[in-house]
Amino acid sequence: MLKRRQFAASSLALLAGPRAARAQTWPDRPIRILVGYAAGGGVDIVARLLAEPMKQAFGRTVLIENRTGASGMIAAGTVAKATPDGLTLLMAASGEVAINQHLYKDKMAYDPLRELAPVALLVDHPVEFLVPAIVSNQPATLLGAHPNIGAKWGSEPRCPAGGVLLELDVGARSIERSIS
Repeated sequence: MLKRRQFAASSLALLAGPRAARAQTWPDRPIRILVGYAAGGGVDIVARLLAEPMKQAFGRTVLIENRTGASGMIAAGTVAKATPDGLTLLMAASGEVAINQHLYKDKMAYDPLRELAPVALLVDHPVEFLVPAIVSNQPATLLGAHPNIGAKWGSEPRCPAGGVLLELDVGARSIERSIS
């Protein structure tokens, strides 16, 4: 029969054991974030902004590696073939995981659906349609002449203000517009 002290000691060891083992084994070396685009671009900046909080959280160095080329597929392929230990991550735009598989199916060295696993959506950004300010009336002329141009603007959680203002300015209507 276990004595109280033995029971308490073994209970504490069981509770502390997994945490102590996990703290010693992961991460056991620097964390690498591969970026398929040039340093200073949007994806690279997000990776660099994330590196410091990750370093603080995990107590390990976080390295940013820019492996540019092939529409991000070089970096994505490297991560897809890396040891699945959670220490090699991909900071990706939609191309590497969603678009390239349709555009470059025969040229991809990885299957994004089978070899990559999503962790988090970090940035949701709109894509703008712009012209130089000096010719700012041209989009209005274009859209005024073609009021049902088929543009889609304002999907959640993005703000549809730009599209709505364009509608009010020239009377253009989007075929699909969601405002939440």
